[in-house]
Amino acid sequence: MSMLFGDNANTNYSLSGYDYAFYRLFYNNTYIRKVSKDFLPAMALSNNCYSNMFRGCSNMTEAPDLPALTVTSYAYYMMFYGCGSLTDAPNIMATTLGY
Repeated sequence: MSMLFGDNANTNYSLSGYDYAFYRLFYNNTYIRKVSKDFLPAMALSNNCYSNMFRGCSNMTEAPDLPALTVTSYAYYMMFYGCGSLTDAPNIMATTLGY
């Protein structure tokens, strides 16, 4: 969140209006093994904002929780595609889902 909001990252938990904000951020990064459960604190997402974020992170064994309650179109699209080493699915808290 600090990449978008700098010093205000600790008070901003919404990615509304930030389409593709973290699209492919860690794409094909085989060095990632574990991701902290609280790594993605956003409670509201925007279109494609986490799309393909960890795609191809084939050595990742632990994924972050997904606490967002409002999820728009394709926000989680292929987010963990190719992450064959994951041992558990992430916790998804969404109550409002887009396409």
